Amino acid sequence: MTGTLALVGGAAWTEGCSFDAELLRVSGGDRVVVIPTAAAYEQPRAVVETATAWFGQLGASVEAVWALRRSDALAPGVADPVRDARFVYISGGSPMHLRSVLKDTPLWDAIVDCWHRGGVVAASGEAAAVLCTHMVDNRGGAFTVGLDLLDRIVVVDGLVGAQLFGEYSLDITATGASVSSSVSAWSGPACSRRAYGPAPRAAFAPPPRPWPAPSPT
Repeated sequence: MTGTLALVGGAAWTEGCSFDAELLRVSGGDRVVVIPTAAAYEQPRAVVETATAWFGQLGASVEAVWALRRSDALAPGVADPVRDARFVYISGGSPMHLRSVLKDTPLWDAIVDCWHRGGVVAASGEAAAVLCTHMVDNRGGAFTVGLDLLDRIVVVDGLVGAQLFGEYSLDITATGASVSSSVSAWSGPACSRRAYGPAPRAAFAPPPRPWPAPSPT
């Protein structure tokens, strides 16, 4: 059993994010656990305050998990708020920092378990890329490994990134994250997709070759 996995294009918790009301309804709860890890160096408390005000208008409370460093994500009890959560929202920010903090930790295991229990897991902007099996290293544009929650999807930042990945002929569908409020949500046993808001800036299916042929030597 899986719940709903929502990849939000960006501009989380702002005007235009009407889909948050639907995600809250689908979750069946009235509490949202916010993970501001990716925003560790970008005023994470302000991020949580924005989320609190936004979801407050929707009749939900917000609880933050302050795992800003890897040692935080490994600390005893840090994952407790997630273990009974129905809606977990991972804020945008630094994708590489988010991956390094969450990978192989009890906190990440609890987030995955929330999804498998039928809950909602949402990630905004750059954080959405980290949930995928493959992601972009934003320090140089090369492929690297993500957290492997959603396979056969790559989230790239706009059209330029999509054109770049078109050269690799990977058998992966790519969805462009935009700076506008849009979301693609996968839910149910068949992982059916539903889109909310404006279309992503780039979406394509590369040619069905698993990997470029090696150059002759």
